[in-house]
Amino acid sequence: MQNPLPTGVARASCPCFMGGTPMPRGGLQELQEIKRFRGLGICLAAAAFGAVTLASQTLLLRRFLWRFESTELGVALFFSSWLLGGGLGAAVAATPPGRRLVRLLARYVWLPPLVCALLYFAHYAVIGNLRAWMGLPAYHAFPLLHLAIGCLLANLPFCFAIGWGVPAFCLALENQGLPAGRAFAAEALGSALCGALVTALLAVGIAPDPRDVAEWYRFFPQTDTAPGRFETGGGTTLYGTHGDSFYALTAGGVSELLPEGDRAVEQAVLALSQRPYATNALLIGQVQLATARALESLRPDLAITWCPPDARYGTLLLNAVTAAGARTNIRAPGVQPRRFLAEQPENSFDLVLVQPPPSTSLGGAAWHDPAFIRAVRRVTQRTGVALFALPCDVAHVTPERAALLDAFVRPIRQVWPESGVLVPGAGGWWIAAQIPGLAYGADAAPARFALLKKSARFPTEAVALLYDAPRAARLAEACPALDPVQRILNLEGFRVERVLALGLADAMRTEYPASTPAATLVWLTGHGGNRGGRLLGLLLVMLWAAPVALGNDRHASRRLWTAWLAGCGAFGLVMSLAINYQLHARFGALYALAGAGSALYLGGLFCGNRMSERLTACWPVESIAWRVAALLLPLAQAGVAWAILSGCTHLSAAWSVVALCLPAGVAAGTAVPVALGARRDRRTEDTALFVLADAAGAALAGLAFTVLVPLAGLNGAVLYFAALAVGIGLCVAAGGETPRLVTGLALAVAAVLFIVGLRPAQFDERPSRRESHAAAQETRTRASRPAAALDPDTIGPRGIPRKLDEPRIREQLRTGRLSTNEAAFWE
Repeated sequence: MQNPLPTGVARASCPCFMGGTPMPRGGLQELQEIKRFRGLGICLAAAAFGAVTLASQTLLLRRFLWRFESTELGVALFFSSWLLGGGLGAAVAATPPGRRLVRLLARYVWLPPLVCALLYFAHYAVIGNLRAWMGLPAYHAFPLLHLAIGCLLANLPFCFAIGWGVPAFCLALENQGLPAGRAFAAEALGSALCGALVTALLAVGIAPDPRDVAEWYRFFPQTDTAPGRFETGGGTTLYGTHGDSFYALTAGGVSELLPEGDRAVEQAVLALSQRPYATNALLIGQVQLATARALESLRPDLAITWCPPDARYGTLLLNAVTAAGARTNIRAPGVQPRRFLAEQPENSFDLVLVQPPPSTSLGGAAWHDPAFIRAVRRVTQRTGVALFALPCDVAHVTPERAALLDAFVRPIRQVWPESGVLVPGAGGWWIAAQIPGLAYGADAAPARFALLKKSARFPTEAVALLYDAPRAARLAEACPALDPVQRILNLEGFRVERVLALGLADAMRTEYPASTPAATLVWLTGHGGNRGGRLLGLLLVMLWAAPVALGNDRHASRRLWTAWLAGCGAFGLVMSLAINYQLHARFGALYALAGAGSALYLGGLFCGNRMSERLTACWPVESIAWRVAALLLPLAQAGVAWAILSGCTHLSAAWSVVALCLPAGVAAGTAVPVALGARRDRRTEDTALFVLADAAGAALAGLAFTVLVPLAGLNGAVLYFAALAVGIGLCVAAGGETPRLVTGLALAVAAVLFIVGLRPAQFDERPSRRESHAAAQETRTRASRPAAALDPDTIGPRGIPRKLDEPRIREQLRTGRLSTNEAAFWE
């Protein structure tokens, strides 16, 4: 049979010929050794590249969290902008000028890690000055829009350069006749090893980049003494003495100031006006150490336990204060608040102050869980009192703040129904007691504080000002749940994501007063409380399916595989973010273990990549096995996600939770070799596109995840992305020669369901003529009352707006004569 190729081409393409003569067997072995050696050098460069990028990511993330005082939401935004920048770099690498640069970098494979190492130092300085450049004062704790835009602008140059690296390493391996997928594996392995090293250094208190000490000199430019520092799961703390005061700086600014003579003394006076002769006091949550010191100064014999959310922060800060010369008997248990409450015997304290973290994080929202409040009640003596901090220190109560207050107070009043008093002063507190009448108001509290004979320290007549009865009445009018006279009936189940959504809405209204997030939140949570989650899920399906269905036929198969890889990458990042959310909500260790989570996830990517490459090495290009794998892999990812979410609730250590990033990475790492193998004949030209798809899909997933969690909860958000990945896998499996047809059908179905989901909102917002006339008559005849909550399922009786005859109902319940006639319930 005649060779279809010219002889020169055939010989040149055969490794057994060189210069037109057969190569000796020893020369062939030497050539293979050279290729292996060069391949090893390329993989080492890729591993170094991954190590540099992961170390930079970990340190820059910590820097970003410091400057913007953000928690898991900041982590999601940071990772999304990071991946988006890398994806844009990979997109430019796919252009003709980009391909020329990739070919140049493929010849000098050690140049990308060197460039990224140099860019890290510039990036670190940019994040440090980002607030000043954007005009954000240090006290702005939640600048959401600035947070997202600033994060993208800061990460874009560095990550843009990252996007060139992997395509260059893949091309270099292709030139040596080696699998291009090894570049992904080598980069993941280098990232995993470096992440483990950086985390170990941070765990023992060694800062790889100590330049964050500049924050101390940013606050105190006149000082000439270096501050002390310590690392905890909640962040880096700088401390020292400036002037005659002791300062501690953490993310967002000054976390402790000793002595502090205003708010701290007011809170101490408020607590002692309830129980002037208390013997044991517990300060739990974000109650500052200054309040504990003020209590100690007023009552030196009082046994005080200070339990902040970050366990090690409490013990290390007390050691620092003692080393600075302060003498105190305050005790810090050094354990998490929930664990501390579980370990205490019943009736351990007769005075408890609880200040939850901000509800803009999942961890802060979980502090309003009735189970946590019951734990506080369990350790409080029957004749004791508990003070719960409320976010009511505002001049004007917006609908968002009223709804948030309602969500704060209702669980407290559910667990402590006997006695309660609202105190607007000293930051705003709800005082709860287990016996009716043992929570004192403005009429009795000044006289009780006068028993201590501390009028020289705080005037007795000023105690009544803390209770501020007129302002308490205005707050109760804006939020009826704050009125102690009104009873809380028909309480519904507590949802952490609901409190998180209200906290985010209130933060947005505070930062952007002209916005109205209340109306948007009511609409998104309408019709079963999950309309927004369903619509966003359908929108994601349309975004994934539209490029495949609306493009031409020539590259439809490539676009479908690209969408599939983007779906698997998005699902993988969502699993990693879900673990980080659980890590912060339960242990508050996100700052310390975020690098460990990334390292374990990338280590899992390496393992999954290598296993998938070995399993698919012998599959033919046209085999149906690729399409079957496209369906089975997302299903396997969904199974791993279910196991992770189920296992997180049963693990009792932060390290065991963060270790779950490893199986999440293994499940996600199997996707890249399958996508490359299915396009083996065009793998080189598809590499940059696949890198872009993987990064862009994950970036979009991070942004969508931040919205889905407040709407659908953590498990619901993961479920939406699992459905997305499995659905795209089903399109690949069923598409065959008609990928556009199958994907177009999915697009049409999602579009129809999306439109149907929008229609009820239009009918809800368009009242009938009779309803409009009735509303106008009611407005003219009755004074309007501010809404108490934004939830359409507002807790309380529905129907005829008449006063409920509660004594009559209770008497009927006691005697067993409760009527089924609704009219019997009303006066």
